[in-house]
Amino acid sequence: MRVIFVRHAESVANAERRIQGHADYELSDEGRAQAELLHERFADEEFMPTQVYSSPLARCVQTARIATREEPETWNDLIEHDMGKLSRMSIETAKDRYPGLVWSRPSEPKIGIEQPSARRQRGAKVLQRILTEHGNGDTVLAVSHGGILQSIIAEVLGTERTWGVQVRNTAIFDFTLDLNRWPLKGPEADADCLDTALWQITRFNDAAHLA
Repeated sequence: MRVIFVRHAESVANAERRIQGHADYELSDEGRAQAELLHERFADEEFMPTQVYSSPLARCVQTARIATREEPETWNDLIEHDMGKLSRMSIETAKDRYPGLVWSRPSEPKIGIEQPSARRQRGAKVLQRILTEHGNGDTVLAVSHGGILQSIIAEVLGTERTWGVQVRNTAIFDFTLDLNRWPLKGPEADADCLDTALWQITRFNDAAHLA
């Protein structure tokens, strides 16, 4: 099975340096151009996914439509972190109003930021659905957000830590895995986990098409 995750193209809020979270913004003109470049890259590679998923927010749906020329199936678990009171706020204003706040580990629950444990749970749900609803011959494309993609990728890699990644707009994370070997347990599974022919990272945070 091939599983590709892509972050949405530049949104109006990205261009204005605003925090988005669940706030819904469309793509900027630059974002539409970025999505077209992603479409050209997919076309050059003759990339044809068997399933296209998208966060329900406009910036992801529009990216998926432009990049694939298909209507994606929206999936709520692909939505960005809920940023609570910070949503729609400029980054500069947020830093001034909440100095010292670590957004990935919120120390002030009253702000309403989605907790890291909830993010990881959603990341696990995304991976589990892909593994259970698709087969080894499938190529799944999911367009999502830079924040939640960190949790999803941590689940794909099987790491307990959620690693911080500065995900670029339209960046590609491209994984290949053997679905038949994924659920095994015991000594045979231990051997499979070490077999790099079964688990491959082809591209990671790759936005070379924007160069």
